[in-house]
Amino acid sequence: MTTRILLLISVILAVAAVPDKTTAALPPTLSYQGVLTDLAGVPLADGTYNLTVRLYGQSAGGAALWQESQSVDLVGGVFSTVLGATSPPTLGTIDFDQQLWLGLEVDTDGEMTPRTALTATPYSFIAGDLGDGVALRSLNGLTDDVNLLAGSGVTISPIGNDLVLSSTGGGGAADADWAFNGANMYSLASGFVGIGTTTPTRDLEIVNDGVNGVRFGLRDETDPAVQSYQIATMLIATELANGSIGMTTTTGGSKTMHVRSSTPGTDLELRATEDVHLHHISRLRIIRSGDDVAEFNNRDEMLFFADPDGEVAGVMIRGYDPDSGNDGGEMIFNNEQGQATIRLDGHMDGNHGGTIQMHGKADNLAIELRAQHNAGNNGGVINVFDEVGTRTVRLDGENSGNGPFEGGGRMSLYHENGLETTRLEAQEDGNPNQGGVLKLYDEAGNLTVQLDADYGGKGRVITEILEITGGADLSEQFDITSIGSSVLAGHVVCIDPDRPGELKLSERAYDTCVAGVVSGAGGVRPGMLMGQSGSAADGAHPVALTGRVYVQADAASGAIRPGDLLTTSDVPGHAMKVSDSSLAQGAILGKAMTALTDGRGLVLVLVTLQ
Repeated sequence: MTTRILLLISVILAVAAVPDKTTAALPPTLSYQGVLTDLAGVPLADGTYNLTVRLYGQSAGGAALWQESQSVDLVGGVFSTVLGATSPPTLGTIDFDQQLWLGLEVDTDGEMTPRTALTATPYSFIAGDLGDGVALRSLNGLTDDVNLLAGSGVTISPIGNDLVLSSTGGGGAADADWAFNGANMYSLASGFVGIGTTTPTRDLEIVNDGVNGVRFGLRDETDPAVQSYQIATMLIATELANGSIGMTTTTGGSKTMHVRSSTPGTDLELRATEDVHLHHISRLRIIRSGDDVAEFNNRDEMLFFADPDGEVAGVMIRGYDPDSGNDGGEMIFNNEQGQATIRLDGHMDGNHGGTIQMHGKADNLAIELRAQHNAGNNGGVINVFDEVGTRTVRLDGENSGNGPFEGGGRMSLYHENGLETTRLEAQEDGNPNQGGVLKLYDEAGNLTVQLDADYGGKGRVITEILEITGGADLSEQFDITSIGSSVLAGHVVCIDPDRPGELKLSERAYDTCVAGVVSGAGGVRPGMLMGQSGSAADGAHPVALTGRVYVQADAASGAIRPGDLLTTSDVPGHAMKVSDSSLAQGAILGKAMTALTDGRGLVLVLVTLQ
């Protein structure tokens, strides 16, 4: 290739383009433009060229400090690109505080000489004035000139290169009582702190009006009655016209919180040695915005109301069923009429594990989930009921079967008369040595169909009548040999004397080895397909041995009409009309059921080998 000469137009190097750590947000790149010509100075043809650019620390020799290869588009001999945008390490790792030279190689012509010395752009001269320090670009989102002003009680003092911010107390010497320890603020003053009062009597006291307002106090004192007993007292008190709310610790009692009213018997107390006490009442109601929300009563029940008057419980939780007295806890969800629609029971009827019941609008049981389907150790069960409460579906996690075994899942479907009509078992009768089974019963409960997946290791279907609607012929699987032709659906096949158990395409007229027709032509599929994998009774093609099937036929020996006997022809894989009955003995394929007046085509035949 002709050696190319690079005419350098511009290499732009800006301070922001190759940032140090102080300007890491800017892209470390160089803009690079040039003109490529041949030795005569004529610009090279337009197209795409591969450029390899290197940076050196000397004008000749030495190892490259950085290099990058790019494909550039040349238009009129001119190219333009950006260096440092594709290859690691980036240009930001190069020390530009030195003289650097740029070398260029076009395609595989070798690096051009001499190298080009890099020079700075005028704006980059400013970077030299920054020295080794860090330039401040912004402060809390402010840019350009930022003024630092001292507020009230704050002084700013320059000490060398440091600015020291100091504060002075705004309220006198009392501010000296407060100090900082890291992020913590504390006071070691010997007096009290008051909010809303100038005469606090406790370490911290908050007062509304000084008489009947809100007080919050902490006090450390020695009980005069017991000199050696030292306690801390916290008092929160709101004294109202009809009662009070308080939190106290006293030496004479165990009260820690109380809510009191002027009406006797409606107090709430939280005691240090006990939990919550309801005095002289049978229930506690929670009211929000005038509406009853919840209730706790002496029947160990928690009620959440569905109406503002507190008459209908939307949700009820209790620790035991008071009607039986022996069951575990339960949760009941009611509709707006108070009817139970969902019930979660921890120990249903005392004989089962946990139970979930769902009821319909008529209050009839619709769905039931039990952890045990009886008092024994059986697995869980799901029962589904119709609108009148008759069970129609049952799903057992453990099949108890009809014998000594229990195992595998079972699903049962029931007639509206209550009798089981469908049963699907993962293990027949729960026997671990049996596979799955499907049993179908009539409306009287009599077994009529059974699909057994593990009958001596084989599948089995037991029924009195078998009706097949997916096909029309009885076929077996065969391997078929063909020479020069593909085996297609509808082809006539014959016994292959050279390959026991296999067939071949028919090749001559009146062949007494005729065996059948490859099934599947004309959209008519096999009704029953037989075979045994891994034996001589196996193969790749279904061959119809009896029944209706479409056959490839040739009318050259005579037009075919319904009722005509068909036999093999000299056309490979095609049938023809029997025209010489003396030759057809033992070579008859079947009887035509449709016509073919001329040429070749499909004819529906009733296969009856003779």
